[in-house]
Amino acid sequence: MAKLSYWFLILVFMLLAPRLFNSDIAAAQDAIPVETVDWSPDGTKIALGGGEPGCSKQIEEQFAVTILDVATRQVIKRLSGHHCRLTSVAWSPDGSRIASSSLDGTAKVWDVTSGEIISTTSTPTLGRGELVWSPDGTKIADVWVEDVRFEIWDAATGQSIRIVGVPSGGVILTIAWSPDGTKIVSDGGDDSILRIWDAVTGELVTTFAGHTDYVRSVDWSLDGSKIASASRDNSIRIWDAASEQTLQVIPADARDIAWHPSGNIIAAALRSDDTVRVWDTSTGEELAVIQSKVGRVNDVDWSPDGRQLAYVGENTGVLGENLQIVSDLVPSLQIDQQTSKTEQCQCNP
Repeated sequence: MAKLSYWFLILVFMLLAPRLFNSDIAAAQDAIPVETVDWSPDGTKIALGGGEPGCSKQIEEQFAVTILDVATRQVIKRLSGHHCRLTSVAWSPDGSRIASSSLDGTAKVWDVTSGEIISTTSTPTLGRGELVWSPDGTKIADVWVEDVRFEIWDAATGQSIRIVGVPSGGVILTIAWSPDGTKIVSDGGDDSILRIWDAVTGELVTTFAGHTDYVRSVDWSLDGSKIASASRDNSIRIWDAASEQTLQVIPADARDIAWHPSGNIIAAALRSDDTVRVWDTSTGEELAVIQSKVGRVNDVDWSPDGRQLAYVGENTGVLGENLQIVSDLVPSLQIDQQTSKTEQCQCNP
C-alpha cells in the first residue's frame, strides 16, 4: 500500500509540475497590458504590442507582436523576438510587413506571412519609441526613448540613413510622416514647439508654436492638409499644414490622437477620465464619449474605412480584455450612445 501511495504521489507531481514551475510564465502571457494598436491596410487584421514593465529573455512571448483576425477575433500569429515592453507597432503601407519597437533598444521589421525578421536596428543604451513608415514603405522613422533624437532607417536592411536631433533639449515623444512622404513632424521636446523636417535631408523646414507644455501625440491627416497635436497643456490643436495657422483648439487632456480617414474627425484617448472622445474638428463639436473598458487608454486607431475605432489599454488581464473595437460610428458621424456597438476581442489562440 505504501509503495502504491509513493507512485501515486510521483504521478501527481509529474502532472502538476509543468503548471507549478511555469505558472509565472503562463500568468505573464495572460496578463499583458497593451501599449499600441494598428489596423492592417486592408482592414482585416489588427496588430497589438505591449507587455509588463521590465525585461525578460525567458518569457519573450509576452513581448510578442500579436496579429488578430478582426472578423473572428482569433490570434493569427505572434511574432516573438523582443525581450522588453513594445512601444509601437505599425503595418507597412502594402500590408506585407510589420515594424515594431521596444524598450529593449531594438526596432524590427517582420514578414507577416512567414513571421521571419527582415531587419533589425538598435540603440543598445536607449529604448526605441514611436515609429512610422514612409508612405512608399522603404523607410521607417522612430523616436529614441528618453532622448531628443529620432532616426530614419532603411526598412529592408535596418541601416541608419539619418539621425535628427531637436536643439531644445528634453525628450522627443512622437512623430508622424506626411502623406506625400516629403516631411516629418515631431514634437519639440522641452520647448513644446512642433517641428517640421525635410524627410530627405533632415533639415528643419518650419515650426508651429502655440502649445505651452510638451506635446504627447501628433498625427497628419490623410489628405496632408492638417496636423493635429495633443499636449500636456490640456489642449488638442488642429493646424493648417500649409499656412501653419491654428484652425481649432479643443480642450482635452489627451494621451493619444488619431485622424479619421475623412480628415475632419479626430479621436483621442483622454488621461483625465479614461475615456475615448471623438470630435468634429471643423466645428469643435464633441460627437462621442466612450467610457473605457480597458482602464487607462494608451492608443487609438481608426479602421481604414473609418467605420470602426480600436482602442487598447493597461488592464492586467487576458489580452482580449485590453482591446476594444467600437463600430457603427460612421457613416452617420452623429454617434448615438445607445446604439453604438462595442465588441471585445476574444484573443485565445
